[in-house]
Amino acid sequence: MNPFITRELLYTAFTRPRTKLFLVVYEGLRKELPLILTHAFDNSAVEQRQTLLFGLKSSPFRPYPITLKNGRTIEVGSKIERIIVQALDEMDVQFEYDSKEFFEKHHLRPDFKLSVGGNVYFWEHLGAMNLPGYRNRWYSKLQT
Repeated sequence: MNPFITRELLYTAFTRPRTKLFLVVYEGLRKELPLILTHAFDNSAVEQRQTLLFGLKSSPFRPYPITLKNGRTIEVGSKIERIIVQALDEMDVQFEYDSKEFFEKHHLRPDFKLSVGGNVYFWEHLGAMNLPGYRNRWYSKLQT
């Protein structure tokens, strides 16, 4: 794959147009375009930086792994969820990530199921309430 096509290049290309964006693709590459765009993340200069702030992550499509104090490793979907898991683990709060048992009949999966003092709590991190689609899905979940 061409190392010139990176996530940063695509971000710049897709966010700068004011009204329209035309994507011109060579006919021979049209079928390979999804694969080429996926590899743009592998070519990312940001993704290749060796920072351990949130753990080494080679692709945005892979989850964030975190090893708990008991040695068990779980994978979470976002940086903020990784921070939450780390805090819960440090405070010795019993939790399940992405628990589906209680709400499965409604096709809902709260981010966390916490067991504190014999009580069970469900925690949904509302990380993108500024996005209308996310916010509408959350209000629908809340009604359920």
